[in-house]
Amino acid sequence: MEKFLTWITPGPLTEGCKFSARVVTSWITQGFALGFIAAILNSLNIATVTTGSTDPGKDFLLILLISPIPICLWGLIGVAISSIRGEKLYYPGWYWYLFPWVSMFTVSWLTFGLFIAIGDLLLGTGIKLPDLPKNLRKFDKNQLSRELNNMKVEEFLKDFEKDLEQMDQQNKLNPKQKNVVRKLREFDISKYDQRLGDVFEEDELKELILLILRLLGVEIH
Repeated sequence: MEKFLTWITPGPLTEGCKFSARVVTSWITQGFALGFIAAILNSLNIATVTTGSTDPGKDFLLILLISPIPICLWGLIGVAISSIRGEKLYYPGWYWYLFPWVSMFTVSWLTFGLFIAIGDLLLGTGIKLPDLPKNLRKFDKNQLSRELNNMKVEEFLKDFEKDLEQMDQQNKLNPKQKNVVRKLREFDISKYDQRLGDVFEEDELKELILLILRLLGVEIH
């Protein structure tokens, strides 16, 4: 019984103890326990855990065996971080059980903070992050076609006129695209509230789609 307790506990639960192999075995035990619960819930269809297997028995075994891995991994990452920071790895036994979870949340917050810091740094150095028109941020080709078809001329020119003129000046347009840009440039300002689908032919709209995809950085094959 004493050997069993040594395996499943990191040390006295209310007293401080150092990081040791006993801590790792307690994480493994914790992983098996959580894996067993997850496997039971999965078999009862109360929770769904994807393992890639269609055999319920194999599912149960895979969940049970794989569960200790992330707990041990996060725990060891936390140990490495604490060691680098010069902290003494001496905690009450109950805290060692929570240590992998604390490590996971700590790393997640650090990663999130790093992305925020990088974004602030880029903004601080004057680098402008791409700001695409809201109605075109999520699209596929068919969706983009519908968006352009219903977009008003004025709205389109506001978003893309300068970029299209720049492409024209840099000779990056084929003859059909040049005609489309010229038609936009010479469009009667009193009709700016018309939809693009009402003022352009189908083949002209296709050229507009190709132009917008290029402006959005989408590779065209």
